Amino acid sequence: MNNIWDKVAKPYNNISNISAAHQEKFDFVSNFVIANRATSLLDLGCGSGLLEKSLIRKGFSGEITALDSSKMMLEIARLGCIRNSVNFLFFNLNQLSRLQGAFESCVAINSLFLVEQKKETLMQINRLLLSKGFLILIEPTFGDHSMPFFINQLKKEKFGLLRKFFSKSLIDVLRVAISQRGISNMIKKKEITLPTKAEWMDYLKGGRFEIISEGSIQLDENYYIIARKTL
Repeated sequence: MNNIWDKVAKPYNNISNISAAHQEKFDFVSNFVIANRATSLLDLGCGSGLLEKSLIRKGFSGEITALDSSKMMLEIARLGCIRNSVNFLFFNLNQLSRLQGAFESCVAINSLFLVEQKKETLMQINRLLLSKGFLILIEPTFGDHSMPFFINQLKKEKFGLLRKFFSKSLIDVLRVAISQRGISNMIKKKEITLPTKAEWMDYLKGGRFEIISEGSIQLDENYYIIARKTL
């Protein structure tokens, strides 16, 4: 799995940096974190550091611990986000019990569906959160709307850069699409279990979280659940 992300790190970063829907997703998370006055954040599966850049751009001055299991993603993240208060770490999320610390907020964007023991992972997140700390969980739908997604993006005025991008870096789009297809095949073969939103909400309630809000994001490519630690 790590090799997949290493191979598509640069294409993913290129696409996400000019994708309005991706930027809106990271800004949505950043706005919530800042509005709730969190001063410490744990990012589980930080990828190329796009959330960290969004937080800093919006004035977040707290401490960030950002974990990922792709060395290439982390290399890009470190180059694009040079700040002492951001600590990027190479880390396997399946071993979250080994992580120490205390955080006011935790974010997991398209990463927890890949862990082997999902309920145990939520229990570890609860352990790492301070009292009343919150988790923002964003997960993929893996529906049949990749083409509608790009069509809707092209219609957006502020996404006009994609027209030029397609002509110059179509290979990037294809590489990311192939990696997503590979993950979809693993889900079909049940090598990866993909919980529904309702199942995640049940897991969270059983893991001593209360649901604050939920909805769809990134033109229905993702859904989000925001939950607060109860104990």
